Formats: sequence, structure tokens, C-alpha cells
Amino acid sequence: MEVRGIVAEHDDVLMHWHVTVTHTGPLLGIAPTGTPLSIDGIDHFVIRQGKIVSGFVVFGQMQYARQIGLLPPDGSAGDKALMAAFNARTKVAERLKRRSA
Repeated sequence: MEVRGIVAEHDDVLMHWHVTVTHTGPLLGIAPTGTPLSIDGIDHFVIRQGKIVSGFVVFGQMQYARQIGLLPPDGSAGDKALMAAFNARTKVAERLKRRSA
């Protein structure tokens, strides 16, 4: 894990990190694939009296999903088709919502 930056203000500490690992255990309900992963993330810690009292982690879930093959590569034909299908669904839902209003 490489720490890319840390910012602190009052009790809040934000740490930007990058990790390079191999997917050897279940993560977010996905069975291990053995795939090498390269993912960015941010931890938010609240520190009081020198102790971490809470923590929250955000990481590139789309990076993860694309790297293990759960989502198609960014900009690929599959990616464009997936976005087109989602956008079509969104338009249909908006039309149905307007009709029922």
C-alpha cells in the first residue's frame, strides 16, 4: 500500500492511498479470481484524544469490478452497450413517472 497524501483538520484525517494486490479472498461478495488489482481509495478517520473513534473507507469499486471482469473495460463496446441500456431504462422510468403524476 502506498500513501499518496494525508490531510488533517481538527479531528478529521483523510488519507489517499493506492494498493496493488492479488484478489485471493472474497471481496464484496465476489469469490477470489487470482487477478492482480490496482485500486485507489480514501480513508476518513475521526481522531479524539489520540485514538481513532471512527473510520470510513471509500475505494474505486468500478476499478475493482473492471479488473476482475465483472464490468467491461472502460470505453469498450461492452461498456458503451451497458451505459446505453442503463440510459434507456432511465428514460423509460422518467416517462412512466411523468405519466403517473
